[in-house]
Amino acid sequence: QLVFDIIGSGGSDDPSWVPNLQDAKIIEVIKASIGNGCISYLHISLPLKTWSQRREDNDCGPPVVRSSTHPDGLPGLRGASRDEVQRANQLLQTSVDIVALACKLGVAVSFEHPNDSWVWSTSALRFIMDKTLRPSSSSDKAFSTFETGLVDFCQFGSSSNRSTKFVCWNANGLF
Repeated sequence: QLVFDIIGSGGSDDPSWVPNLQDAKIIEVIKASIGNGCISYLHISLPLKTWSQRREDNDCGPPVVRSSTHPDGLPGLRGASRDEVQRANQLLQTSVDIVALACKLGVAVSFEHPNDSWVWSTSALRFIMDKTLRPSSSSDKAFSTFETGLVDFCQFGSSSNRSTKFVCWNANGLF
């Protein structure tokens, strides 16, 4: 079993270990594992952080760093906010690259994030969804077996009242 957990609760006997999914060596291990058939199902769920539409421009929380017109990040961000957005965007792009490889090789993939997240409007996710919805070449056909679903976890006892959106490829009726 191969487990990569950005939070650090898996993938190592050391609970303080957090795999860096921006490390080329880790990415290559994941891609090689997909390529040699060690992974039959891949689930991706990014940290919410900068993607939340619930950030408000006030002194009570983290600053607004994305908007409907700038889902990839507001122009003019500086310092820690710019760095945080760049890291989140790179993690998303890496995830999209891994999804693309997995789809091409017929691996079942699911990607989840809150339905109201800015992540669904980013250029990286729009790119893969465009391949999914409008395949333009024979290689894009790998994305054509997909489905989407919404889950409200409050139905299962969660205190969250947010809908979570799932997009699944090669998942054979998961939703």
